[in-house]
Amino acid sequence: SYSFCTLLEGTKQRKMEKNHGDGHGYTLHRIKEIRMIHKRDVGSVAEAAKNLRDEAAIYADILPGYKIKELTENEKSVMKSKEVRSLQSVEQTILFYYRKFLGNLVSLAHKKSDDTQFMAVDCLCEILPMAQEFNFGSAVIDVVVDRVNSRVPKLSNMCISALRNMLSSPTPTDSILSALQCISDSVKDRGYLVNHRLIASLMCVRIKIMDVHGRDIIKEKKIKQQQKKDDKLISKQMERGEAAVSRVKAAQLQTQMLNKVITTYLRTLEICKKAPRYRQSLLLGPVMEGLAKFAHLIDFSLFELLLEAIGDVLARPTTTTAAVLNGVITVATLANQAQENGEGMTVDIGQYYETLYTTMVDALDASALHDARSRIDSAEIESEGVDDATTAVSMIAPRGKKTDPPRNTLKERTDRAGLVLKACNLLLLVPKKVPFKRVAAFYRRMSLLAVHSPPNIAMGLLAFNHRLLGKYPQLAVLNDGSEETAGGAYDPEVETPDHVNAMASVAWETPLLRKAYHPFLRDYASTVLRQYKGLSLNSQKMATLSSSVMGFHFDKGVKLYDSSSGGFNPLPAEMNKRMDRAVLKRRQEATLAAREELQPEKPKKKRKVPTAAIEAA
Repeated sequence: SYSFCTLLEGTKQRKMEKNHGDGHGYTLHRIKEIRMIHKRDVGSVAEAAKNLRDEAAIYADILPGYKIKELTENEKSVMKSKEVRSLQSVEQTILFYYRKFLGNLVSLAHKKSDDTQFMAVDCLCEILPMAQEFNFGSAVIDVVVDRVNSRVPKLSNMCISALRNMLSSPTPTDSILSALQCISDSVKDRGYLVNHRLIASLMCVRIKIMDVHGRDIIKEKKIKQQQKKDDKLISKQMERGEAAVSRVKAAQLQTQMLNKVITTYLRTLEICKKAPRYRQSLLLGPVMEGLAKFAHLIDFSLFELLLEAIGDVLARPTTTTAAVLNGVITVATLANQAQENGEGMTVDIGQYYETLYTTMVDALDASALHDARSRIDSAEIESEGVDDATTAVSMIAPRGKKTDPPRNTLKERTDRAGLVLKACNLLLLVPKKVPFKRVAAFYRRMSLLAVHSPPNIAMGLLAFNHRLLGKYPQLAVLNDGSEETAGGAYDPEVETPDHVNAMASVAWETPLLRKAYHPFLRDYASTVLRQYKGLSLNSQKMATLSSSVMGFHFDKGVKLYDSSSGGFNPLPAEMNKRMDRAVLKRRQEATLAAREELQPEKPKKKRKVPTAAIEAA
């Protein structure tokens, strides 16, 4: 049977090669399917849509990952081998049909009918992964980027999903650079009416620092395996040269991509100066988040320009709390990078310490999640003008419908806590020298906020204070309170951290956390106080701290014990026992039911009627 199947498969393969030619049988078979689609009779819009989708699926399957050169009449008349002529014939046929198909889709994508646009853009998004490197790839990218700004949410969501998948490719390509250029042009043309999710999609771009002159060990191993003994030295030199050229090209592409991204962000910041308040709150969020992500890659020569732009943004009352925190993270990252690289320029970022000190309360306070900085007020939209408001809101929700999705305030609060801890890390732990009064002010404020925060956020704040105590042992006196460290009084309402006089107070919040209902928070607070109890300014016990406690990162507790999805995290011990009993009972019932189903039913015995009863009857 095995030999018969092998013979049958070989016969089918030879038949396919005979009919379609060597190496191109499958492609020619798919091209024949395209011709059959063109010959179909179209009697309705549904049939036309089905034909377009079928043809798009074929192109997504057979399009090559390179561009095909159109042959001239002189090139066609040149003598070539049979294999080359066959390959060129297949390529020219694909290009001929694909040009017509793409022209139809682009014309349909600009129609006024929403259904027609959706049908055409759906096909374009399907072929985008293969079409981006093929001929006319820029035309497909232009349509997809343009339709992101559509007022139809379904159409916009489909385009933004396809665009993010394209930008998230780990390999830098010319098509990604073309897409970034289209996004920059869209921001330039549409101004503040551009969809904010188009700017947020720039976060998907993968840019890393590449060592152009470094060794590529993986590639060298593959080269050595494929080399022959005769031409080993020659092929080795050639392959190393090609690897160096490809690496240089990738580095150049990534540099150009980074320039496009930063240019788009700066252009958006300039546009926001003239935008209404409700549009500013939408656009500044993704811009500040993106700058915070790519800050370590930005050239220091742009620091002054970014510092001026970010300072202008943070001074506006309409800037959201998340945007303010991301702006502080960007400035702190650039300042630390300049300090590590030994740049001659020194920048005073003292005002950003004050900005972070005052923003921490709004970021971690539950009541502040509903203030004017956190959401768009409908009264402000109406006051700015009906036409602009209708245009802007229509990008988010359909016309005539006001959608207000439910907000998970605890999830937003947890995300903001992560931004606060990241900013504090860059401003307090990373720099080598920070004024001690400033550090003490942040220590006291974070201790106070930990008492009024959920358990996971409180653990993150407590872990950060633990790191501050490790770097600044003098802060341990605040937990003890047995010695006088400073005169005067502590004023937590002062907005400048250098003038708070935090050393004149006692950190009573940390002992209070030992009575928390969360078991891990309670144990962690007890461990911290047990280690730092009685430490003086000249104590040498800091070197003997427990590695398990000092190794607990402040981001770990915020994410590990997050309960924003509902329920307890972790479950209480009694609830665990109850759940175990309930699960065990359900399992026993399921086992008994399965056994009853497997056992055969016993036939019922007929009841014998006594003869005396029959005679009496």
